[in-house]
Amino acid sequence: MLYTLRQMSRDFVHNPIPAYVSFRLRFRAFLLDLATCVGFFLIAGLGVGTLLEEYPLERAATFVLIVAAIFLYEPLMISTYGGTFGHRAFNIRVVQGKSQNNLTLSRSIVRSIVKGLLGLFSFAFMFITKNSQSLHDLAAGSEVRVRNPRTAKPEDYFVPEQLPANRSMPSAGRRIIVIALYNAFLFVLVSICGASLVSSACIDQDVCTSPERQALSILGMLLIAVFVFLIGVGWTGRLPGCRLQRLL
Repeated sequence: MLYTLRQMSRDFVHNPIPAYVSFRLRFRAFLLDLATCVGFFLIAGLGVGTLLEEYPLERAATFVLIVAAIFLYEPLMISTYGGTFGHRAFNIRVVQGKSQNNLTLSRSIVRSIVKGLLGLFSFAFMFITKNSQSLHDLAAGSEVRVRNPRTAKPEDYFVPEQLPANRSMPSAGRRIIVIALYNAFLFVLVSICGASLVSSACIDQDVCTSPERQALSILGMLLIAVFVFLIGVGWTGRLPGCRLQRLL
């Protein structure tokens, strides 16, 4: 175990060309870490419950320590070794955005809190950000790169495309305004569609039939999906109104 931890901290290959990990590997690492934490909680919880059955205060205190250990597992591993056992298993390392150094503990804690609150929804932003950053990466200023490109398969990562020499990205302010306008129009459109599909009782009094609730759920999921899509294409300069600009 000690050898593995030491190896995790020094086998990162510094690569001038960033190789960002695919969603497939990140999701597998997420599941492995989740299984590790759940397994630890069940085994430790059963052990504590059995050994300290007659000592309620000690048992409660130990349960608090178990929960704290699970919460700190990812932040401590990332800040110390650049990744968890799940990351290690799938050739992943979490680094600071403008360097290849480990995150600080405070940034790692912020990252874990956002990840825990948003879950898989946070990973959706991998598909719309230039550096394949999820929301918890954006919050912590982190990037998820291949630990050792020499052992990675081509489908495990991608290298972001560079802008053509004769093109420039519109300003951030312009992209934000255009994206906001598109999403405002989308919200109005979806609201009109929703109002036309359900009864007034469902809208005013929240007394909805099962088909009406299903229709509203589908519209809600569609709204979120298109909302994220518009953010992605707008921020990368592919949305009318904020496309890549040709240099003179």
